[in-house]
Formats: sequence, structure tokens, C-alpha cells
Amino acid sequence: MDRNQIYRKATELGALLAETEEVASYRLAEEALLNHPSARQKLARLRELQEATQSGEIEDPDSYDEIDQLLSDLEDIPEAVAFEEAQDVVNALLQTVSQIIADGVISQPSGESASSST
Repeated sequence: MDRNQIYRKATELGALLAETEEVASYRLAEEALLNHPSARQKLARLRELQEATQSGEIEDPDSYDEIDQLLSDLEDIPEAVAFEEAQDVVNALLQTVSQIIADGVISQPSGESASSST
């Protein structure tokens, strides 16, 4: 099997995953979060501060305090909590799928294809 076939199968798998209940819940939670003005504003500021601190643009301790405060504020917004929970569920699903793929690669004898071992 060549890489293009693998990429096609990965695309098919991605399409299947996109149809799951977990991803549907994630999308609804994301939409609700983005439609919440206060949460949207806090997330934008949080991203701005995180990017600035990661790039070394600011090293002001107050910036870290502001980040902590924004995270705390987001924990009080039900839409933000629901989004984080939905994101965790999707990440767990993706991690499980990734582990299954890795296990299949590791357990497959060299030179033998999965379709030939029936």
C-alpha cells in the first residue's frame, strides 16, 4: 500500500469521525461558546496574552495574573465549561483511535498486510 492510499483511508476515517455524536456535541458547544459575548471576549484576550507570553513579547508577572483570572472567569461560564468537556471527549476519542492504529502497526508482522490476514 502506498502513502496516497493511506492518506485516502485517513480522510475516510476523518469523515467517519466527523459524523460521531462526540463531534456533533463538540460543534454545538463551540457554537454556543462563540455566541456568548463575554466568553468570546475573554477567549480573545486569553489567546492574545498566551501568544505574547509564548513569543517572549511580555514577561510582566501581571500578565500571568490576568491569564489566571481569565481562566477562572471562563470556569464560571457554563458554555465555556461545556465546550471544554466536549473538547475533552473528542480528544479522548481521537487518542483511542490513534492508539488502535498504533497497536495495529506494532502488531502487524513485517511485510504482511492487514487484508491478507483473514
